[in-house]
Amino acid sequence: MGGVFTPLNLNVYAYTHQDPLRYVDPDGREITVKRHLDKSGVWRTDIKFTAVLTNASSAKLSQKDMASYARRIEQAIERDYSKTLAKGKEVVTAHADIEVGTKATGGQHTISLVDQIAGSKDVLGMAPFGKKDILVNVGLVTGAVSGGGASLERTSAHEFGHSANLRHPNDPANALKLLTDNLMSQTQYSSSEKVQFNQVMEMYKASSSGLLNQP
Repeated sequence: MGGVFTPLNLNVYAYTHQDPLRYVDPDGREITVKRHLDKSGVWRTDIKFTAVLTNASSAKLSQKDMASYARRIEQAIERDYSKTLAKGKEVVTAHADIEVGTKATGGQHTISLVDQIAGSKDVLGMAPFGKKDILVNVGLVTGAVSGGGASLERTSAHEFGHSANLRHPNDPANALKLLTDNLMSQTQYSSSEKVQFNQVMEMYKASSSGLLNQP
């Protein structure tokens, strides 16, 4: 984020956090969750997400509007998935880079603003587990859908979690038990905008096992 006005972006190894041997993402277009112990004894977990935001709805949205939505989604993911725990000995940092386009290229993830999801105008979002396609109800930006804690930010960050293989807390298939008030709760059950640390570790396990970034 920040383009050429952010000095770190001018560094050819910035995308690998200065360590191209440890962090490998050949085309820079995947969800990656990497973890290492740094020299100061801090465990660092780095989450990276690259996507293209497209307007697949009937709404007339300007390029300026779309760029604004992309920044809002970036900020939500970075805020909701980043955390510092264990008195600073455990740090999770999320990085999101979302561009505006008409379609994904080179294996990017896609966030599509759509009129309906699963045949309904009331469904806020959808993303298959571990897959690259995220659908978000355009009504969240036009005002056609509102109330109950629903927002572009929370819905997009929630659906990103599904792309990273996270499930709803009340999903019988959820391996993580006793998770209640968190971002992966559906809006009617919670307005929380934070994930729990064991959910971050679930994302790390999925990434390490090759379960993410599926077509």
